[in-house]
Amino acid sequence: FPGNPNAGGASRSAIIAQLEESLRRLRTDHIDLYWLHNWDRNTPVEETMRALDDLVRAGKIRYVGFSNVPAWVTAQAQTLALLRGWTPLIALQVEYSLLARSVEGEVAPLAQDRGLALVPWSPLKNGFLSGKYRRSEAVGDSARTAFVGQPSEREYDVIEAVAGIAADLGTTSAAVALAWLQTRPGTVVPILGARRLGHLEQNL
Repeated sequence: FPGNPNAGGASRSAIIAQLEESLRRLRTDHIDLYWLHNWDRNTPVEETMRALDDLVRAGKIRYVGFSNVPAWVTAQAQTLALLRGWTPLIALQVEYSLLARSVEGEVAPLAQDRGLALVPWSPLKNGFLSGKYRRSEAVGDSARTAFVGQPSEREYDVIEAVAGIAADLGTTSAAVALAWLQTRPGTVVPILGARRLGHLEQNL
């Protein structure tokens, strides 16, 4: 809600109000894993973590995770929670795939050191690792390519290497890309974004 500083973000009032709306829409009395998406630069992380701990103690959420939050903010939040006896984070949702590996610099080592699960979104990088992208072939999904564009030359190098491994193993590029993620250190649980039942079955 633009113009209303109390209508969003990660303040206590905003978290509680949005959680109550989510519980109403979901027709449930609790959320198993509450994801805090993005970092609110205008709210002290102490306020956010204390509010989340209060909601865990109230039984409205069970566990807490951060999504797309810088490593230094995540480390600060986790340290505060541990020192003050608040509910710690258990998972970090991040973009992670063979074509998006920047999390390996700080976020993934932090997760491994602190025992946090990594939950990669877009593990097939907008479908680039699904097996249907080739340098020599046009992709029929015009809506997707209009939105994300075509892979870069460097990305095509990786796409073709994955396709070669998949061919050698008699499987799909998607299976290779997902298997690679699951061999990363620590607990890694990719989010599958299949649009068709066949895609989901192949990924599984």
